[in-house]
Order: sequence, then C-alpha cells, then structure tokens
Amino acid sequence: MLKTRPSTVVCEQALIILTSLVKVLEQKQYVQTIADLVPLANETIQHLFVNLKAENTTNLLDFYEALLDCELPNVIGAHLQSIISTCLQVALRNDESVLESVRYNGLSILAEICRQKKKVLLKNPAILPPIIQALLQIISLTSIDANSTTDDDEDEPVVVAGANHVLEAMSY
Repeated sequence: MLKTRPSTVVCEQALIILTSLVKVLEQKQYVQTIADLVPLANETIQHLFVNLKAENTTNLLDFYEALLDCELPNVIGAHLQSIISTCLQVALRNDESVLESVRYNGLSILAEICRQKKKVLLKNPAILPPIIQALLQIISLTSIDANSTTDDDEDEPVVVAGANHVLEAMSY
C-alpha cells in the first residue's frame, strides 16, 4: 500500500497504523518485519513532508519516536543513516512548509538517537559530519534579535534550542 502511494490520506493512515504496531509488536519474531518496513516508512515520511500542508505534518515523525521508545534491538541501527538524514532534512527546512515545532521534533529525535546509539555513531565516522554541519547551519541561519540585552533562554528560537539539545546529547 505504501509503495504505490495511492493518496496522502492513505499514506498518513498507514503510517499511523505502522506507528501503533511498532508500539505493540515488541516480540522477537516481529523484529525483522518491522526492520523491513523502516525504509518504506522513511520514504513515505519524506513523501508526506513534500505533499502535505505544514499543519498536517505534526505527527509524521512519531514513527521514529516509537522505534526509539520500543525495545527492539538493531531496528534503528540498520537504518540509522536514512533516519538521521530525514530528521536533518526536516530540521533544515526553514520555510513555511514545516512548522517550527516539527523541526524541533526532528532535532529531538536526533538527540535521542545520539543518546541511545552513541557507539554506532562513533563507529560510523561518515554520519557525524553531516549532523554537525546541519546543526551549525541551523544555529547560524536562525535570526536572533541583536538588540536584546537579556540572556534569557526563552528568547532563543525553538529550533536553535533543539540544535543545542542535539549538541549536548552528542557530548555525553
């Protein structure tokens, strides 16, 4: 169903169902099935980000959160680069097509990946440079009021806070 992408509504509903299944199917016999569906879900998430209005994209990254929350071994690790790439693409979209809260959510998922998969990230040196480059790009391109004299974190844009969150997670 997701391969043919009959409509955005069908893709959204299939992704919601898949996310719910990940939360329930934590037994070992389902690990390979879920792992096999990750690339398809990833493609669908990317497709929906392009074809949906910004306000309809708020739950698209829930699938990744469900994968991180469940206890399925090696499901994320096998698809780490594509998941990170999608999260970075979402976080870097600085236009009206993605809400700032969704960009922050992508960065939160990256931070959690950095916490949970630190050894995998360190063993794959090709993964870290794009993450660091994207984070620095987010921090440098986000406008902050230069006339503000307060040092409140509340004035910091949400996406910059998310980028800082990822950098902090990487430092542990």
